[in-house]
Order: sequence, then C-alpha cells, then structure tokens
Amino acid sequence: MSGGSAIRGSRVGAGPMGEAERGESAPRITVSFWCANGHETRPSFIDDPNTTVPALWDCPRCGLPAGPDPNNPPAPPRNEPYKTHLAYVKERRTDEDGAKLLEEALSNLRARRSVRGKATAKVLAQKSAQQKDSATAQKATAKKPATKKPAAKKAPAKAPAASKAAAKTAPAKSKPSAKKAPAKAGAKK
Repeated sequence: MSGGSAIRGSRVGAGPMGEAERGESAPRITVSFWCANGHETRPSFIDDPNTTVPALWDCPRCGLPAGPDPNNPPAPPRNEPYKTHLAYVKERRTDEDGAKLLEEALSNLRARRSVRGKATAKVLAQKSAQQKDSATAQKATAKKPATKKPAAKKAPAKAPAASKAAAKTAPAKSKPSAKKAPAKAGAKK
C-alpha cells in the first residue's frame, strides 16, 4: 500500500495550474533576427501599435548584432586594439607640446635636487661642527686634574656559606683523556 499526498509533484506555494487560472496573456508577435554567422533568433514582442520592434538584436549564440534581413545581416563591430596610456596622450598632444612639458619637468626636478643638495650640505656642515665641539669638550675634560679624593679601600666581602659548600662538593675539573677509537668490524686483532 502506498501512502502519498494528493499534491505530489508540486511545490509548496505553487499557484493553480492552467491558463484559465492565470488569466489571458497579451497578444504577441514573433520577429526573426539573423546575425552574420547565420544564427536565427526569434524574440517575442507585444502586439501593440505603440510598440516598436528594435532594428538590431544581440545574437544569444555568438554575441554579434542581428538584423531582420536574413540576406543582409549587420556587419560585426570592429574591435579596436588595446591602446596604451601613451597612445591616448599622443592623441591629445603634439610632439612640440611633449618636448615643452618634458623640459619643464626636468627643470623642476633639477631645481629640487639643487635645493635638496644645498640643504643636505648645510645639515652635514652642522653635524661636523657639533662633532668638533663635542670632541674639544671631551679633550678639555680629560686635561683637567682629578679633584676627587680617592675612596677608602674596602675589605673584600665574604662569600656566603652556601657558595663555600657548593665549592667543596663540586668535582674537580680534569683534563679530557684521549679515548681509544673503536675497532673496525672487519679489522684483524
């Protein structure tokens, strides 16, 4: 015995089946479009006097434009090769403009470098002057006689008892002895 559901094969939330339940569809016309590769595409449009059918339609198979005339399909679009940034710049500027811009940029760069070079030289001169001043100050302090009184000598501190005991129990260090090399397996004795 098979137990089942009366609505087997339909999904939950599905509406009633059949055209009568959904209402009448709008009147449609089907127009054929052909691409340069000979593919036919047949999209449907509403049949209304206010609706205009487009002159071109993209072919879903190859992506080329398609037209309503099968004997005279539209030509495929011309693909422009990739342009570099320089190619776009050359379209906007002449060679003379480029030479002027290059000379202006180089003069600005040279001016910045000369200012930076002068500033660097000034900083280096300041650093060397500071080093000379510190070196002369060190020499002056080294030449002055010591005016401090010598500190009284202190008796050496006694070692703690724990370290004396550790020193007694530690084994004496001996020189490493030369060990004999083990005999080889195939050697005669």
